[in-house]
Amino acid sequence: MTLLIIILAITTCLADFLKDEVKHKYSRFFGKIIPPKMEWWFNPAISHLNKWKFDSKFLDLLFSTALVWVTDFWHFLKAIFITSIILMILLIENNSLLWWQYLIELLVVEFVWGVLWETFNGITGALSDKIK
Repeated sequence: MTLLIIILAITTCLADFLKDEVKHKYSRFFGKIIPPKMEWWFNPAISHLNKWKFDSKFLDLLFSTALVWVTDFWHFLKAIFITSIILMILLIENNSLLWWQYLIELLVVEFVWGVLWETFNGITGALSDKIK
């Protein structure tokens, strides 16, 4: 169990580092190694718009919330980061559950996390519309 927590901690740190690297210093490393035909997914200046490229408002909503992690590399790394942190907490909290019990806990916590994030995002957006 300790080895799994160490692996998750390293994964969390790596995902966090790569997330910052791709967003704030893309040209330093990723811009040099990513082929131009893949920039649609890796380059945040381009990939940020991937979640709103559908003709359907429902699909836009789905891919800008629950499935945002498939739209670009930054959101994929963020999902790995958050999931790894939650798994570490669940494993430290109770290391005697079965794998499917961890999965259920993970899905519940991820769902609550997403609802809270969207709530805070909505409140901030509403307040920013009122501020001149």
